[in-house]
Amino acid sequence: MDSFRDWAEFYKVLGDVTRLHLFALLARGPRCVCELVEVLGVSQPTVSHHLRRLRQVGLICEQRAGQWVFYRVAEDRLPVSSAFMAAWPDVADEVAALEANTTLACHVGETVPVNPWKDAPVSGVPLQPGS
Repeated sequence: MDSFRDWAEFYKVLGDVTRLHLFALLARGPRCVCELVEVLGVSQPTVSHHLRRLRQVGLICEQRAGQWVFYRVAEDRLPVSSAFMAAWPDVADEVAALEANTTLACHVGETVPVNPWKDAPVSGVPLQPGS
């Protein structure tokens, strides 16, 4: 980011509670949109809008697998430190509930592609509290 305008836009994007929550979830590992809809309890278009804003400032990236889109933190462009994120509310229980939910579309059936980033750690971002 080369200008104060870029930095202001970055912080403006993270200034939204839904986007901050999304970012915290993605910092714990890659997620499909259907998983994020489940946790946040908002519509898919709303989640997609917030993901687009996070992507516009370079905080997240996406990878398509068939009809599914998986999102993760864009670690190479992440200007938010792990220490800063460690102070955020813990989302471990929400992540555990997602992983246990076998009824989500991206968790069911052989026709659904596997998360292309499944179990891939995000360097510099602790996946477990205290790690």
